[in-house]
Amino acid sequence: MFTGIVEETGRIVKSELIGGNLRVTIEADKVLEGMQLGTSIAVSGCCLTVIAFDKASFQVELSQESVAKTAPRWHTGARVNLERAMRADDRFGGHLVSGHVETTGTVLAVEAAPGAYIITVRADPRLAKYLIPKGSITVDGVSMTVVDVGGPGGSQPDWAAG
Repeated sequence: MFTGIVEETGRIVKSELIGGNLRVTIEADKVLEGMQLGTSIAVSGCCLTVIAFDKASFQVELSQESVAKTAPRWHTGARVNLERAMRADDRFGGHLVSGHVETTGTVLAVEAAPGAYIITVRADPRLAKYLIPKGSITVDGVSMTVVDVGGPGGSQPDWAAG
């Protein structure tokens, strides 16, 4: 489980296809503290397992489904949001985030509001029934509060979070 509060932004230094999966090496700093093989880490919101690491980077491997839903923009040089899994004995802010990506969306607008930004997103209409005002959603690993769901009864796939 994660909180949706990004600890740092990492940089992809290598990505390669291996047996149909995508192996990605990510340069990081803070999230390497206490890292072990098998550690769960959220990379732009997707829960992945560390398969190798050194003092400056770590590696994860993504299945084809994870690549399709999460990583089409993950190329060498790309920046990704990073968060270590939360500990059961720690306080946390944000929301409970599983790291299981259900779909991708398209940002339609970003508007400044007092003390926040309102981001309007279009996503799969089949997920609209799960979106409620004041509920939480995670975008690129960042936990947000839903402020509006488009259409009567939330039937439209547009929603806004801030």
